[in-house]
Amino acid sequence: SFSEMIVGAFSDRIKKKKEHREMLRRDAAFVADESGATMPRDTFLSLQRLIGGGPFGLLPQNIMVRAFVVRGKNLRPLDPSGLCDPYLKLELQGTNKRFGRRTDMVKETLSPWFYKMFQFDTELPGCSQLQFKLFDWDRNGGDDLIGTNTVDLEDRWFSAMWQSDFAKMPPLEIRALTNPSAVGSQGDLELWVEMYEASDAVPKPLRISPPPIVDIEMRVVVFKARNMVNKDIGGQNDLFFKCSLVGIDHKQTRFGKMQETDTHYFAIDGKGSFN
Repeated sequence: SFSEMIVGAFSDRIKKKKEHREMLRRDAAFVADESGATMPRDTFLSLQRLIGGGPFGLLPQNIMVRAFVVRGKNLRPLDPSGLCDPYLKLELQGTNKRFGRRTDMVKETLSPWFYKMFQFDTELPGCSQLQFKLFDWDRNGGDDLIGTNTVDLEDRWFSAMWQSDFAKMPPLEIRALTNPSAVGSQGDLELWVEMYEASDAVPKPLRISPPPIVDIEMRVVVFKARNMVNKDIGGQNDLFFKCSLVGIDHKQTRFGKMQETDTHYFAIDGKGSFN
């Protein structure tokens, strides 16, 4: 029928376009010239295979990439308050693959917890520089760059050590942030990167999220003290103890709540007991 002819012609056109794209991709492959090589032949052939040149060169493989970013640490403060409002962006350089939103900023902290997972497909060999960028959010725009860090996906995917030791269970990494317009450490990112062949049965991504907040009650019991230094005249003390829970909140500010024991008056021999 006429409708079947239209569908068939449309399918043939799509097939030809795919074949044409594949031909262009093969023709565009970089071919390394062995005659001008200045390295041993074994080294050259190994490198040629990696970059996709020559008759035995690697064709681009479809790879699924997952980047998990847990948190930032010890960030450089950029606001007058001594804090910053950081948010995260990712970019696979040389492509239009960009992730992260300005609205996901974490307010007033130097140790933001992100709990973010970014997933995309790409081809290797190919564009492989995955750049992590951390910005400080400003109310009036003009956000400041805190620092960047770049992971070379190709370097890992074609590494025998990575494939044998880390591919199935990538390590949690602490990646230093750098900024060309600043001196010294800009902080760190805690992250890990997973890579899979897109044609394989890819496992489900690990779900990362903040742990639930749990109210707890902690009891500290002080019964006795000994070997205390005598501070009062006559070798006696009026002994009591203060106990506090000290921590650091999201603003890097110390907090604590102080409690006291009862007082053992006229304690001698450096000993005390409490109810």
